[in-house]
Amino acid sequence: MTSYLAPESAAPQDSDPAQTPGLATHIRLAAAGCSIATGGMVLFGWAADLVPLTQIIPGLSAMNPLTAVSFVLAGLVLALHSRLSAVPLAALSAVIVGIGTAKVGQLALGYPTGLDQMLFADRLGHAIGVPPNQMAPNTAVALMLAGIALGASKFRSRFALLVSQGFSMIVIAVALFGLVGYLLGLVALYAIKTFNPMALHTAIALIITAVGVFSCNPQAGLMRIIGDRGPAGQLARKLLPMAILVPVVVALLRVEGQRRGFYGPGDAIALGVAANVLATFLLLSGGVLVLYRSDLERRRLEFAVRRSENEYRIAERMGRLGHWRQKLGSELLECSDQFTHICGLTGDQPTTQRMVMDLYHTDDANVRRDFLERAVRTGAGWDSSARIMR
Repeated sequence: MTSYLAPESAAPQDSDPAQTPGLATHIRLAAAGCSIATGGMVLFGWAADLVPLTQIIPGLSAMNPLTAVSFVLAGLVLALHSRLSAVPLAALSAVIVGIGTAKVGQLALGYPTGLDQMLFADRLGHAIGVPPNQMAPNTAVALMLAGIALGASKFRSRFALLVSQGFSMIVIAVALFGLVGYLLGLVALYAIKTFNPMALHTAIALIITAVGVFSCNPQAGLMRIIGDRGPAGQLARKLLPMAILVPVVVALLRVEGQRRGFYGPGDAIALGVAANVLATFLLLSGGVLVLYRSDLERRRLEFAVRRSENEYRIAERMGRLGHWRQKLGSELLECSDQFTHICGLTGDQPTTQRMVMDLYHTDDANVRRDFLERAVRTGAGWDSSARIMR
């Protein structure tokens, strides 16, 4: 007979731990590099008075120097995430939080100037022709939330991970509104009344930074679902990008076609509705296809498992062998049919460790208990013989 003690950590997990950390590390480091490069490029542009580096596209809003500093700090935090402990990482993230909070406080209190006017103050009025260049309110809020998300990403508590990924999603939403506003030419999506608008490259860098924060904890929250090899992960990887891109493309085609005079406002609405219906149908069809394939694979694996278990039972009967399995922390044993037959157990009630120990011959029971205790304590196996009283 064969016995096996399974620790709690040996229980099967919902997702393979080895599937996402490598990819997540690459994503985090790539996001760190993009954030540092973007912030460094803008700071160099301000220092050298190179307007194209601060605006990216002529005529658009320039990134404020303090926003660029925040992206450099965020990139450093992402790059050093695996090397820094929670306290210094949270301290670096607190600087980003402080920058965003200072701007929000300045706007709330109505002060004319703030912290974002300290760097390159003599050039801020010449960047886009509307003096002075200030950090946009939506940018300030996004930086504040991104800093909190970065600081919380190192802590392993459930609440901290929820805050980290929740705030990252809000940052992506705010930046995505700005990006879509630039694509569709809708100023209301990236500018708030008379305040400076969020710069285009600020929106892009915020999205990249937030994705980097997500990748800091690949085995928790949304990233665990996205990295899962099951149907949920497949749906997330295939449908989430399409759910974001398809409506944007549809809206872009609708607005651009109307601008070029291909159709009027009424036709544009009808075409937009038809395109959205078609896109929704295609997305749902893709989801159904993923679930169908996953269900086929699940049934195939279940059949293979049942066949393997049946062959294992036949092999045990032919070899007159049996086995039991115990999960640490529980007295109950999972016993094979041949084991219960060998020991003369009826199987009418759950089998416990005490019941099995009572089957051993008195001279062998204590030796068997010593083997079990040593296995639990050290993980060592054993090879021995013992007599069983039926």
